[in-house]
Formats: sequence, structure tokens, C-alpha cells
Amino acid sequence: MKYHIIIILNLFFVNFVSAQKSIVNSITGGNSELGIVENEAYIKFNYHKHKLDSKVDYNITYFETAIASNSDENLEFWGHGRKTLSLLGPIQSNLEGEEISEFRKKISDHYLDFQKNIRLKLISYEHSDIVLFDDVDFIFSCYMNNKNAEYAFWIDKKKYIIGEKSLGLLLLRLESYFAN
Repeated sequence: MKYHIIIILNLFFVNFVSAQKSIVNSITGGNSELGIVENEAYIKFNYHKHKLDSKVDYNITYFETAIASNSDENLEFWGHGRKTLSLLGPIQSNLEGEEISEFRKKISDHYLDFQKNIRLKLISYEHSDIVLFDDVDFIFSCYMNNKNAEYAFWIDKKKYIIGEKSLGLLLLRLESYFAN
């Protein structure tokens, strides 16, 4: 519960990076809540069977996007069926059950540790990383750029930037969507 309060408080006191917002708006046509249609289609047509004269009910939600800093393909987080978290873009990975909890917990714990041990002490240019998957070069990074906190995912040595507000929303949405 303690980390929830810290995340929520940080959401209200974050300075937004205008360049990141303009990039997201240009990619999503001004609506950063939509995600990329190709990723929605990937889930819709690979995980749900559509047949003539029959109705299909299912659950899909877009969580957030991490913006690629050195490529054209962004990293998107999607949920479906209330049991699968899909990471789409530079990797196609599905997490289920305990994997989702571990993923969210690693990011939350690392974020809180960074806040306490680096950001609050204003240690400039300090980086703090955590490996998220053993089998893929996938890292979550928190760092101080001068006196500003920055956050990114790294996949195969490529950087995907996520703003603090988006990171907080991602963590809250994951917890809410996958709550039992």
C-alpha cells in the first residue's frame, strides 16, 4: 500500500516532457490512449476466433506506450482476457499469472528504491537498472539527467522512454486490470 501512495503522489507532481508528448501524439494521431492498431489487431485475431453468424465477447485493453528513442517501433503494453499481459513492438512477449505480478513488482520496487536512494538525494547522472527477463536483453532503467528523473525500458540495447506519469499509470492499470 505504501508504494501505491508514493506512485499516486508522484503522478500529481510530475513535470511532463513535451517532446515525448508530441511524439506520442504524432504516432497515435493525437490520442495517446489508443495504442497502435496493428497491436490491437494482433491480439484480436490471434487470440479470439471469429466465425460467420456468431458473436465473440472478449476483453482487450491498451495500457501504455514506451517511445523508441533510436528506432521507429515503440513498446506497447496490452492486456487481454484479464489473464495475459502482452508486450508488443520490438518483442512479442506474453506474460500470465505470477509472471505479471513479478514483472509489476520488479518495476514498482525498483522505482521506489530509485526514489528513495537516488532521486530524493538529487544524485545527478546516476543510473539504476534492473533486468526484467532472463532470456531476453530487457532492462528497466531509472536515472537522473541532471536534476530530472527519467525512466526507460531497454530491449536489445535500444531505449524506449516512458514518462513518470505514464509509468505510474501503467503500474496502477496493471494492478487494477489483473486484480483477482
